[in-house]
Amino acid sequence: MRKFTKLFLTALLLLSVMSSSQAQNNVVSNQLAIKEKIVRHSLQYGVDPALSLSVVKQESNFNKSAKSARGAVGLFQLMPSTAKSLGVNPYYINENIIGGIKYLKSLQDKFGSVDLVIAAYNAGPGAVKRHNGIPPYRETRSYVKKIVTHYNYLKVNPDPVILKVQKEIKQKESSKQLASANQQEQTQEKILPAEIEAIKEVEKYQSIMESKSPLSKRLKRSKIIQNI
Repeated sequence: MRKFTKLFLTALLLLSVMSSSQAQNNVVSNQLAIKEKIVRHSLQYGVDPALSLSVVKQESNFNKSAKSARGAVGLFQLMPSTAKSLGVNPYYINENIIGGIKYLKSLQDKFGSVDLVIAAYNAGPGAVKRHNGIPPYRETRSYVKKIVTHYNYLKVNPDPVILKVQKEIKQKESSKQLASANQQEQTQEKILPAEIEAIKEVEKYQSIMESKSPLSKRLKRSKIIQNI
């Protein structure tokens, strides 16, 4: 009986370890998928992917279900009012990502500087304008420092997902350029015989016109007289 109990407990322990390992693998897999979405949409909207990833890491640590006490929702911790102004539903992952990146883009267009963009994301663009820089709020200054530190790290050591997506985009662009070049060559090959025929017709017409010209007739008469 003791032996059976020991085996049963061992089996339960193994199942628990396997379940925990599977859960961790799922979390990693989900996080990679989320990062890829963030990177792709960042490049689409003209926002540095390293900045977007740094903001999400600080805001929600890539937890799609994150919700703050103030009511901020999702990966980018969008407030419902902000999400509404951006035309997105923050409870949907893809829309939360698009909304967060669109908001970063709007702040980037207003302030330019990465530090000010991050400060405005936390304290609001109005506070940054009023203080003509990073507001003197302890929370905001700490927030900016953390994100800038991680952002600078990613600029030196890019996230593998960023490199993967950039490589895929370059390969697609190269394939398009190659396909375009091949298409141009094929078009030229199709047009070439027609061009040759056109040139022949032009030359034939020129020859006929020259033969009818007064100068051509005089030359012919001169040749006839010489032969006599």
